[in-house]
Amino acid sequence: MSEINEEEPDEALRASRTAFDYLFKLIYPVYYFVTIPLRITNWFFTNFPIFSSVSLFLFVSTTLIVLYVYRRLSSTPRESFISYILYTVIPYGVSIVYTAVGFIFPQVHMFTRVINALLHPIKFILGFIEKVDNRAAPIRRTVEAIHGPKPPSKSSIKSIEESLNETRIQCVLCKLDDKRVLLRPCNHLCFCERCNDAFQKQIPLLCPICHIPVKSFDIVHLS
Repeated sequence: MSEINEEEPDEALRASRTAFDYLFKLIYPVYYFVTIPLRITNWFFTNFPIFSSVSLFLFVSTTLIVLYVYRRLSSTPRESFISYILYTVIPYGVSIVYTAVGFIFPQVHMFTRVINALLHPIKFILGFIEKVDNRAAPIRRTVEAIHGPKPPSKSSIKSIEESLNETRIQCVLCKLDDKRVLLRPCNHLCFCERCNDAFQKQIPLLCPICHIPVKSFDIVHLS
C-alpha cells in the first residue's frame, strides 16, 4: 500500500509537468514574436551605442509628427484624409526612410541603380507608346467628330435643365425633400430639416460642399 501511495504523487507531478510543457510550447512562440522589436532594439543599442541618442531623438520627433498629422487629419473629411495619406504622408515617409537607410547603408544606392537599369527597357517602351498616342490623337478627334453623337434636341435640353433645377432644390443627402437649412458661415443651402437633424450628430460638422466647419444653422423657406 505504501508503494501505491508513493506512485500517485509521482504521476500527478508528471502530469502537471506535461501540461506545463504543452502550455509553454503554445505561449513561447507568441512571446518570441511579440518581443522581436525589443530584442532588435537591445541588440542595436548594445552594438551601436553612438546611435542611442540619435534613435531617441528620431523616436520623439516621429511621435510628434504622428500627433500633428493625426490632429490635422481628424478635422478633414474622408476624401481629404485618403488623398492626404496617398499624396503627402506616404511619399514623405518613403523618402525619409530611404534617405536614412541610404545614409547608414550606402549599398542601397547601388540597388537603386540596378533597378533603374532593369526598368530602362520598360521606360523606352512606354515612351514609344506615348509618342504613338500623341500622333494618333488628331486622327482620333477627326473620327470622333465625324461618327460622334449628334447634338441634343431642344426637348432633351429642357429635360436636362429641369433635372438640374430639381437637383439644385433637392436635399444633398436624401434627394427627396427640398432644401430648408442654410449653413453658416459658408451660406450653402444643403439639407432638408430631417437630414439636418442627422447631420448635426456628426463630428466634426463640415459643409459637404466647401468642407468649412459649420457654426450655426438657419431654416429657410423657399417660395
